[in-house]
Amino acid sequence: MTANNNLTGYQRTAITLPPRLSRIPRIHRHHIRSLASLIKEAAEKNWPIEQWKRSILKILHGGAVNEDEVNSKVPHINDSLHMSLCKGDKLKPAALAVIKKLLPEWRDVQSIEMNRISGALTNAVFFVTSIHGKILLRIYGVGVDEILHRDREIVWLKLLSQMNIGPQLLGTFANGRLEQYLDSATLTHPEISDPAISETIANRIGELHSIVDSFPPTKSERESPEIWYNVDKWYPMAMRVVTEIYKRKPESREGLRSFGILQLDTEINDLKEILNKLDSEIVFCHNDTQYGNILRMNDEDGELVLVDYEYAGYNYAAFDIGNHWCEWTANYHAEDPALIHLEQYPNEEEQLRFVRSYLRERMAPKVLSDEELEEQAVRLASESRKWSVASHLMWGLWGLVQASQSEIDFDYYKYAMQRLSAFRDGLIKLQTE
Repeated sequence: MTANNNLTGYQRTAITLPPRLSRIPRIHRHHIRSLASLIKEAAEKNWPIEQWKRSILKILHGGAVNEDEVNSKVPHINDSLHMSLCKGDKLKPAALAVIKKLLPEWRDVQSIEMNRISGALTNAVFFVTSIHGKILLRIYGVGVDEILHRDREIVWLKLLSQMNIGPQLLGTFANGRLEQYLDSATLTHPEISDPAISETIANRIGELHSIVDSFPPTKSERESPEIWYNVDKWYPMAMRVVTEIYKRKPESREGLRSFGILQLDTEINDLKEILNKLDSEIVFCHNDTQYGNILRMNDEDGELVLVDYEYAGYNYAAFDIGNHWCEWTANYHAEDPALIHLEQYPNEEEQLRFVRSYLRERMAPKVLSDEELEEQAVRLASESRKWSVASHLMWGLWGLVQASQSEIDFDYYKYAMQRLSAFRDGLIKLQTE
């Protein structure tokens, strides 16, 4: 989960790259093309090759493949950047050394400027400026690799780059990566609830979910969608780190005891039983569409772009929507950034406005009648509200794990307990419906 401040960010650098990379990344079906270069990588990752071949042929429709795109590779080095060892002025030369190895065009750079993006809760993120322009440097948080399946994330980032979605991945190192810088500004907390902006966000999410039409999930991905994969992985981790949380935050001992943390196991199973009965559609999801992960391009169109796909993967469409609605309640740049305001969750009118816009994009080119649209919107809004309960659970567990290890200045414990309390209250409501 990442939250950026309202700095301009993510602009194209002066690095010489294939023409494809100079285009503004946009999530749209007609931009999904030239993916043949991924077949080899899919084979190396033991992905079902025949499925990839069919999908790629479907996308290309017999069109010519740009050889630069097919042969493009993302450079990798094994160097690490440890912020605990590279504090203050020591970080700049260490970062520049890594950048020079990954980007040959930067080898003549003698000095750089580094501006850290406030509000990032999973990683340390910096804008790096030199005579060649700007790039984004992401240093993974301590212990985050235990939470994320990092190899799969990098594969998805490469795939999304090929599909012209989000910023281009420029290079990776042992505990981080370099990304394209887009001339843009992140949305603010009040903006995501603005009616016009909210409809556009819904449209962007609908476009992203449409990837599933060309790249359907495998059998294992259908059987283990991201929400349950994460919960099943993070719950035992959270239980194991309780002692460490006590050490870091002594007052948590009584709080966790009174909360009844050991009851979660049974409650998780109860939630799975309820939500799995919904038979929700599985699509390719972002899973973290909070305001800091949505950019407005600094051009005359002011297009919105989704970024930061660390938690992306196949998941329930209604979860992705419900999870976004939960983010209406969080302001990571407030005086108390860990405080959740549940009263700011979108009301029924706001929910229906959102899902109508989502469905118009998701169902395109089919045109729904007003009656069909409203019927589906009411159903999807109800489904998404229920999956919001799973969002509270997932990020609550994430918060507990982060509270035991993260070096970022954020009250993860406070955040986690609010999300877990909202999960418990939501579960009770679902059980009485």
